[in-house]
Amino acid sequence: MKVTGPSKGQYRADIDGLRAVAVLLVLASHFAPVRFPRAFVGVDIFFVISGFVITGLIYHEGKEGSFRLADFWYRRILRLFPALLVLLPLVLLAGWFVLLPSAYADLGFSIAAGAGLGANFLELRGSYWALDAAFVPLEHLWSLAVEEQFYLCYPPLLLLAWRWKGEQAVKWFIALLGLASIVSLWHLRETNLVAAYFLPISRIWEMLLGAALAWFGRGGALTLPNRPGLKSVTAAIGLGLIVAAIEYPLSAPSRFSWPLIVPFACMGAFMVILAGPGALPNRYLLSNPPMLFIGRISYGLYLWHWPPLVLLRQWTGEKLVDRPTGLVLLALAFAAASLSYFLIEQPFRRTSPARRGRVAQVLAGGLAAVAVAGGIVWAAGGFPGRFSPAVQQVDVAWASRGVPPSVRCFRVMEDPPEKLPAMCEQHRSPAARTAVAFWGDSHVGVLEAALRVRARKDGVAISIYSRGACPPLLYPAAQSLIRCRRFNETVFAHLKANPPDLVVLAAHWDANCRPSGIAPDCAIRLPETIQRLRAAGVRHVLVLGDTPFWSKPVSRLLIPGLLRHPEASVPQYLDRHLLVNHDQTHMRAVSRDSGAAFLPLLPELCSAERCRIADGGHLLQADTDHLTQPGVRYVLDRVWPKILAAAATPP
Repeated sequence: MKVTGPSKGQYRADIDGLRAVAVLLVLASHFAPVRFPRAFVGVDIFFVISGFVITGLIYHEGKEGSFRLADFWYRRILRLFPALLVLLPLVLLAGWFVLLPSAYADLGFSIAAGAGLGANFLELRGSYWALDAAFVPLEHLWSLAVEEQFYLCYPPLLLLAWRWKGEQAVKWFIALLGLASIVSLWHLRETNLVAAYFLPISRIWEMLLGAALAWFGRGGALTLPNRPGLKSVTAAIGLGLIVAAIEYPLSAPSRFSWPLIVPFACMGAFMVILAGPGALPNRYLLSNPPMLFIGRISYGLYLWHWPPLVLLRQWTGEKLVDRPTGLVLLALAFAAASLSYFLIEQPFRRTSPARRGRVAQVLAGGLAAVAVAGGIVWAAGGFPGRFSPAVQQVDVAWASRGVPPSVRCFRVMEDPPEKLPAMCEQHRSPAARTAVAFWGDSHVGVLEAALRVRARKDGVAISIYSRGACPPLLYPAAQSLIRCRRFNETVFAHLKANPPDLVVLAAHWDANCRPSGIAPDCAIRLPETIQRLRAAGVRHVLVLGDTPFWSKPVSRLLIPGLLRHPEASVPQYLDRHLLVNHDQTHMRAVSRDSGAAFLPLLPELCSAERCRIADGGHLLQADTDHLTQPGVRYVLDRVWPKILAAAATPP
């Protein structure tokens, strides 16, 4: 496909400087996440730059009559694939020595997806129980996949619009596609935040901001008057918006707040590019030699900095690295990126036009082979035979933690609450004389399958309402995260319309109620919620205490010792001093002062000195606080009669 016309784009040093800003922000968010929790917006700056550069390239070469779609794709392959083709096998090899079977199998699947340009779609299969991104070696490839999908789909559509109705049609194409992307983002942030984060349709507006600068600007619609002062002020405001995005004062975790702060960063990048290379901030802050060098190696820095950091976390089990270790890893990342730039990326980028197609095909074939290797690792379950039976047992418990697939009433944070009541009433028994409702976060979700069996056996009408990271607390309309408030109000309205004999409130109270938790004021909100339930006609309210809350996931507490002693079996107990929560006196007092019963779970698992973590060869907990399904059955054997007794108590 070819478009005709005259003109040639020029290299802009400040764009490389802006790339340096973007990658430095990404490094800050990964190596200092506590200080810079919102510096992840560096990725969004990259998206704006990509839209500007790619659209400018298409415009200039199209005007000259030299643009060919196949050659464009070949150049993208030569730019991106060589370093990726070195990185992925090295990470797969390192994973053999560092990762447990489940994590190694996941790595194999990630490599297959990353090599197949679908790493962002892989993220959509994640759940509330998915491994923390800080422990996923190739998590960062999602943004590269979004860009590759943009390169694949956007140019042919733009060219079709250009050939159909000329440059004006391209302007309408960019504007309408950008509007559709913003609408999809707005819709998905309310219904599926994970999809909003990873799908290209909700990200393409960022690239189209840059595209608008490249295309509209050629006709004079988006260029500034030739006044140096105005251009410098525009660039300064743009950099200020980027800083504002990083320092935006939000109480919500970044996973939920990103749709609110990304526009600041994207508009900041837009204004910096709009200001042009002559603006003083662009000339002196972005175009100095150190920034230019970092900008040129930015792709390699982004690619190489993350896997070593994550593999170290996997090895130590610690999410945060200390400052000396972080500095060493940063130095290694800069060294690897420099070598990648000079020895891998640049030689391939200098491939002659006559050989581009053949070399690109070889690179694509190499990535396909790497994808097959990753698929083999995944199909083999991460080769569990590398480890002792005890390590395999712990790893299986870790991989199968959380809510079983058969559970219907556990809804993760992204799902709307409106359909929950009918779904969660499926377990009612017409002949039941006692009705019990369980309401809470994932600590209720893990109970559902076993509760269903108990209720059916004992003829109890049971309703189950759970949503990840949403404690069962009622908040005024202006407070709390909207995802939890809407869910909890929906549940309360249903309980008010059909009051059960007993409502059991369960959550990860210890984490939720601390000052840094989701509900730091739960000492106020829990009594109010209990009082509203009683006023709504609920006869009894029971607050279920916390399960043991460990300083690290139980599996990570066990694995080092089992690796040192391959002949050992899984221990039955761990010392109680490894717990975060030792005392639940406060929760007991808050519950009883509000007229609710309190049922502690710690005594069912812990003595004064130690806590049971395994029974009959099965782990009772695998992460920091949730029960495994064997753990659920173990605890319910002991507390289910007490729950039924609470439901039958006269009001």
